[in-house]
Amino acid sequence: MSTSNHFDIALGYNDGANITSFSNNIDIGNAGVTGEANKIRIGTVGTQNGTFIAGIFWDKRGQWRRSDDKLRR
Repeated sequence: MSTSNHFDIALGYNDGANITSFSNNIDIGNAGVTGEANKIRIGTVGTQNGTFIAGIFWDKRGQWRRSDDKLRR
């Protein structure tokens, strides 16, 4: 990761390695993309094959929902 970046976060081996400028990127398990800003990249295509985020699920209509939404129906 470039030392000229501001407010970038990279976690893991070689993560954020492709970030050369701009700011506010978060790369976890991903090398990032040159010239991009304000992005969150988690995981690497071909390595990770699923996502689990507490409190968020995919409903029968094909929409992302929060777990507390189902209580409001």
